[in-house]
Amino acid sequence: MEISVAQKSEYLTIKTFCAQIVQEFYGYEHGDEWLYDLENDYIYSSKNRGCMLVMKEFGEIIGCIGLRPLESLPEIEERFSEFFHSPREVAVLTKAYIVKTKRNMGLGKILVKEIEFVASRIGYSVVYLHCSSQPDIASFWIKMGYEVFKKEADRFQTVHLKKNIYIH
Repeated sequence: MEISVAQKSEYLTIKTFCAQIVQEFYGYEHGDEWLYDLENDYIYSSKNRGCMLVMKEFGEIIGCIGLRPLESLPEIEERFSEFFHSPREVAVLTKAYIVKTKRNMGLGKILVKEIEFVASRIGYSVVYLHCSSQPDIASFWIKMGYEVFKKEADRFQTVHLKKNIYIH
């Protein structure tokens, strides 16, 4: 198993991987508007203070996790401005997936710790994410040290979480 920064040539494969995981989990396909950020590598590039990590086994992607600046999502930045007083120091964690056959083996934990390390090296002090409140998902993030600061009454029962991270 290896973890690496995604290369430009891998983004189509990552997009397909994410779409398959979501289809399997939710039972339907998300449209391209949900995957637009994987159309090219800029959003997750170091030039944009971002990163996309892929975990591979025998050359196949078995997991991924992305990081981008809060400033790249102005609607979230504005909506949660009361929680994030220094938006430039906030990273948004996205596209955190592990293939079903490799879950509950500690691989997600490894990916999260790695992306948090990257985030701290870039200069972020807070990581934000949102996820479904389904027990397996939300509890994973809470065990990883994230705190719920808002719950939605939408169809996914979305929870919004954040975590202060140490700057290396």
